[in-house]
Amino acid sequence: MFNAITPMPQGSGYLPNCIGIGAEKCGSSALHEYIGLHPEASMSARKELVFFLKEYPTTTWHKGLDWYKSHWPVETKVRGETSPQYTHAREWRHVPPLIKEIIPDAKILYITRDPIKMMISNWRNLYRKREISGTPLGELIMSPDFTETRFYQQALFYTQATHYLRYFDESQVLLLVLEEMQADPRSVLREVFTFLDIDPDFWDDTFAQKYNQTQGKRRDTELAHRMKQFKKHSVLAPLALPQPVRDLYKRWLKKPVAPPELLPEQRDVVWELLGTEIENFRRLTGKKLEMWSL
Repeated sequence: MFNAITPMPQGSGYLPNCIGIGAEKCGSSALHEYIGLHPEASMSARKELVFFLKEYPTTTWHKGLDWYKSHWPVETKVRGETSPQYTHAREWRHVPPLIKEIIPDAKILYITRDPIKMMISNWRNLYRKREISGTPLGELIMSPDFTETRFYQQALFYTQATHYLRYFDESQVLLLVLEEMQADPRSVLREVFTFLDIDPDFWDDTFAQKYNQTQGKRRDTELAHRMKQFKKHSVLAPLALPQPVRDLYKRWLKKPVAPPELLPEQRDVVWELLGTEIENFRRLTGKKLEMWSL
């Protein structure tokens, strides 16, 4: 339980009372920033604190509760963080009960989107960052191991949501849809602010903009990747390249990453695997989700 955390000297700060849990590539970055613009809210400067993931490679759990609280030095009405990794239900089933133990009154925000669009965006982003091989998304979908991949697991919206609802009351969990926020940000943010019990009429022109778009994203060529690795481990690491050199580097050593296209039979497989899941999610939210392709 919580007493397993590494002891640290007594510090100052406040626990958050708002936790964004994803999903990946579903607009959680935009939502995090939008809430942070509200004068009654304070969102962590570093979006993904991944504090509650005890065994995650980049977890911050070992840094202790005082470190976590230090991200909110002022007691604003809403204090929040957003870590999409908190909805990897199968791998991190301990996360909801751990959040409940430490922050029992936390309000949970879960934003989703069309599962196929999420998979395409997620594959493109991970490939750009060289975190996955170049195996096309369509091939992954047709492979017998597809249900073991993060692309499939992250699309289990009903499973992920109900996992949290085992520990948190329905009044503490708000289920959102990216397409609705894009189409009518004013109404959706009013719903979010009302849920968080802060001024629902607050508006900033930033809310009408789209964030975290993957257009124009590029992937390092093998040469560029090797150059980065060399620079990282050399005495040149602290040196910043002049802007003209960086522009030239981006033009010649980075390749555009186009979004993968799925064949009809590949989309059919996704529906066969996720159809029941998505229908259950529709019933849970009470939303028709007619803008989704599944």
